[in-house]
Order: sequence, then structure tokens, then C-alpha cells
Amino acid sequence: MRRHITAAFAMPISALVLAGCGSGEPSRPSGNAGLTQTELLARMQSAIAAESALHMKGTITDNGTTVTVDMQLNRDGSAQGSTTVGKAVMPIVVVDGIAYTQVTASYAVSSPSPSDAKVGQWIEVQGQPPSSADNFALMVAELDAPSKYAYTYKDTTTIDGVAVARYDETDLKDGLDKVLSIRLTGAALPVAVAGGAAGGFTFVWDQPTKVAAPPRSQVVISPASNS
Repeated sequence: MRRHITAAFAMPISALVLAGCGSGEPSRPSGNAGLTQTELLARMQSAIAAESALHMKGTITDNGTTVTVDMQLNRDGSAQGSTTVGKAVMPIVVVDGIAYTQVTASYAVSSPSPSDAKVGQWIEVQGQPPSSADNFALMVAELDAPSKYAYTYKDTTTIDGVAVARYDETDLKDGLDKVLSIRLTGAALPVAVAGGAAGGFTFVWDQPTKVAAPPRSQVVISPASNS
């Protein structure tokens, strides 16, 4: 199911009032607005380097399938939350590099279990590589990839009461356009990323949570992890 989640990446304050100083040159926007691509990436990378966790939440459409993600990603590699693909809800826990997916009633109906797991039990999927949806480092790499995206300053607005600077983000490979929103003042942390009809995500930083693996009595080993 991880392949569905690494796709799209949220939204609109009035424009900054530029102070007219009679210098003959237009004033530059303040804070994190009006940055060049080099400046933007440098500030984002510096800001993200100081963070210990990320909570991402949102909905995207991947090849006609609606995917909803609500995941807590910690810098230590642990993660916890849920992914809903279509109507199938899948709680996910990642601890010590091992991913566990819980079998729910909706998941059992839409996807035949790869093991003998019953509803309520967890499937250990140790052999499956992580994705940006359940790994802090991979998600961060998606957000500030200088060789993958081109950024152009757009405007300023607010998202959930937070003032942000928006940048048009163009995928250099497929040409798809998204909008990246970062905090207007202070650390240049991403607040949201939106891909139009494809959906998008919002981000809350530096609120790490303790993640524990499911009790072994509730875990069924996936055949894939025995290879």
C-alpha cells in the first residue's frame, strides 16, 4: 500500500505591504517571502535540521484512488498513524525499522490478508522498504529536493491561522505543479503542500511521540518477511 502514498503534495493573507522609500528600487518582501530557490532551500534545510518530528495529514488522489494519510514521523525512524486507501483503513506502526499494519474490518474486506491475520491483529512487514509516508528522513528529502523541483515565489496567505509564504513548485521530471507553503516568519518550515485536484498535505513540526511496537501476541508474521 505504500506505493500509493508518495505522490502529491496546501493554500491562500493579503500581499505584504512594500515600504516605499524613494530609493528607486522595489522593496523586497520581508521574512521568508520573495526568496530565490537557493535561499528557500537553504532556509528550509536549516529549519528542518533542527526538528525532531513531523505530523503530516491530508488526502491525495493516486491513479484514481483516494488516499488519506494521518501519520506521526519521528526523526529516530519510528512512526505511527493510519492510511486509508479507498475505503480500507490501515493503522500503521514503525519501530526499529519494522513496519506493522493492523487488520481492520474495512481492510480485510478490500484486501485479502497476506497471512492468517484476523481483524484486530497486526501484520509484521519487516521486509518492505520504508516510504516517505512513514519515514521522517524520506519525507524531508521529498520536501527540499533541489534536483527534483523548481520553486518560484507566489504570494502570502494564512493557513489555519499561520501566516505563510507560498511558492509554486514544479516537478522537473513530469512538469506537475504544486504549491509549497512555508512559515512567513521565523524558521522556514513547510506548513502545507497542495497539488490542486490531486490534493495535498499539512505539516506540524517538532512534536515527537513515543511509539511502541504492538504486543507480540497480536502480531502475525507476513510471509514476505520470512524470505
